[in-house]
Amino acid sequence: MLQKQKPFGMTYLNTSPSAKELAQLLPDSIHRSLLKIFRNLAEHGHACYLVGGAVRDLVMGSTPHEYDFTTSATPEQVKQIFKRVIDTGIQHGTVTVLDGGMQYEITTFRSEVGYSDGRRPDQIIYGSSLSDDLQRRDFTMNALALDLLENKFVDEHQGLQDIESKIIRTIGFAEERFSEDGLRAIRAIRFMATLGFTIEENTYLAIAKTRNITAKISTERFHDELNKILATKSPFSALWELHQNQIFSLFTKVSTRDSERHILQYTNSLPVVPQAFRLAYLMHFLAPDLLANQQTADLLLRPLKFSKKLIRESGFVLSILPKSYQTWDSHSVRQILAEIVAFVGLGELKSYADGFATHLQRLSSENARDFATLAEQVMLADDPLSLKQLSINGKEIMQHFPEISGKAIGDVLQKCLDLVLQTPEKNNHTDLLTFIKKIQL
Repeated sequence: MLQKQKPFGMTYLNTSPSAKELAQLLPDSIHRSLLKIFRNLAEHGHACYLVGGAVRDLVMGSTPHEYDFTTSATPEQVKQIFKRVIDTGIQHGTVTVLDGGMQYEITTFRSEVGYSDGRRPDQIIYGSSLSDDLQRRDFTMNALALDLLENKFVDEHQGLQDIESKIIRTIGFAEERFSEDGLRAIRAIRFMATLGFTIEENTYLAIAKTRNITAKISTERFHDELNKILATKSPFSALWELHQNQIFSLFTKVSTRDSERHILQYTNSLPVVPQAFRLAYLMHFLAPDLLANQQTADLLLRPLKFSKKLIRESGFVLSILPKSYQTWDSHSVRQILAEIVAFVGLGELKSYADGFATHLQRLSSENARDFATLAEQVMLADDPLSLKQLSINGKEIMQHFPEISGKAIGDVLQKCLDLVLQTPEKNNHTDLLTFIKKIQL
């Protein structure tokens, strides 16, 4: 029987996988939905296969997140068979069936003719065979098909063998496939990081040769792929290849000076969340000559269609990275934690503090340990780190010191916060009122 977490192809490379074995990796609710789709289409006389990345993931021993079908039924026929259907890509022969809280894309068997714009086919021909449909796909590992009802596994392009060898290879000539859709070259690079595979030589060489086609894709499509890369456990290899193949420069302003590889390599150690840390390192790598501030984040990330919130957070992280003190004490730790709280709030304090400690690890393991230890002590002690945590507020200051103008209240509160960041035990009415009286004299 197939063991979870063990790639099917590693053991049964030269045999067709059993649908029953692969189905063990499916949650029961999804398995029921898949069988329902297979049965409904079969009862109406239509062939149907689970195809693409879902089959690849099952073969590799993991549970897919998305499930795509290919079928002999037309989109109109699919809509007649199923009750809950969305026209998500009907112009390309795709509709989405809703079942059990999940979405399942179902696409009619098709072949494609011409890619004059390097982004989409000029003509889609329906009614082709499964073989024609698999032939149009990007990589051999994604050209696998599975019929759960008939226990039929289809591998016409040695996809199992390439999965076994951990190789990313295009179907047919790589330059031709990448010229059809400029995103395919970026997908090859992304799969390298997400799957831990290597790119076959001719496929890799085609990335640079078709760079002019990659330039035609929308920034939104590149953004989606970059986001997936940044969310992987080890994004460095893919980020480095995007740099080596000069793909970043197609979509955002980058330095022409050679960047330091080790800066980008360290993204593997940084947390996936908050994403701002990996983006800050990426920005530092792409434009090392630019200042570490919010303007740099706007310059680099806005063209890449990142959200305003993430651009702000990444700019903030970029600005605090240089604050890597030679030694840490409780005061300096509270100061930087207060900066974090002022920017992202108490709710994200720990994740940002952990991210900063990881950044320090690159510079000095001892420094990082000191910061992490002190930061944990500060957070456990619930030391005041924001104006809201002060034992006094603006209204009380005005009552005790009517001579202080309303405009100056914020200044006074900030000075009070500076005091308690240095001496937390003074966060009480008596000490703070005494302090305010002193600075007013």
